[in-house]
Amino acid sequence: QLEEEESVVIEGLKDKLEFTAVPTGDATFTITSNVNWSIAKKNLDWVSITPSTGNGTGKSVTVVVAPEVNTVLEPREGSFTLTAGKTTRTVTVSQAAAVAEPVFNVEGVEGDTFYIEGLNVEGASFNVSSNRDWTADVNGVSWATVTPLKGEKNRSATIMVIPKTVNDDEVREGTISFDYGAAAPKVIKLVHKKFEPTISISVTEMTAITTGKIADPVVVVTANADWTAESSAEWLTIDKVEGDLGDTEVQVSATANNTGEPRSATVTFANRAATAVLTVTQGSEFVT
Repeated sequence: QLEEEESVVIEGLKDKLEFTAVPTGDATFTITSNVNWSIAKKNLDWVSITPSTGNGTGKSVTVVVAPEVNTVLEPREGSFTLTAGKTTRTVTVSQAAAVAEPVFNVEGVEGDTFYIEGLNVEGASFNVSSNRDWTADVNGVSWATVTPLKGEKNRSATIMVIPKTVNDDEVREGTISFDYGAAAPKVIKLVHKKFEPTISISVTEMTAITTGKIADPVVVVTANADWTAESSAEWLTIDKVEGDLGDTEVQVSATANNTGEPRSATVTFANRAATAVLTVTQGSEFVT
């Protein structure tokens, strides 16, 4: 009796199978063989192959290759080898890495509100980062420029908010909405505080004798921003007509009074709408 010739027919089997992290379906192929066959896996504990063996009945058998969901943030790969008599087929199986949930980080913001001082026109900033590319929409912020409005995943970006003018009117508000692939955007509220100018002086009255001498000619100006000063008379002068925020010493001087009459003048220190007034009076009689 003649020995039956070996016959192995494999259909639908590719040399490489590729799956997404969450598989959308299984891979299948058929084998028709008159010899026993088996499948050996290598580094494929995350894949089930059913059936993995068969008898040489000559009937067509459908083999299902079913991967599990990849929950790891790295791709994985393995292989299996189908052996049927003298026939051998090795197939590479790969699966994409799991997709991380979108994350958006914000640094330098109090809660979800970013405050900018009313006097600030040079700009303030906070940092953002995400594991996804992102874009931003600005709403109600015509009073400032905001940059940048997009960024790349896994890279930190500095969001700069530059008010166009000092805010000495009303509180200004707006929002930045960051879209980073989540169900809802990350919204940061922008608040440009109203600047409330303040200014005060250590003394509000001084007296100069007729020769012009003032016993204690120093006044300390305290302000929360830059300020200016102006005298109402030429005979009354100061050594500083402007200053910075904080405390500033100003020297007050008076010329001799040759008018024969007492006189008075003022120095007005102004921090925008806020003012403080120093009044200086001077006698008219020379004391010998």
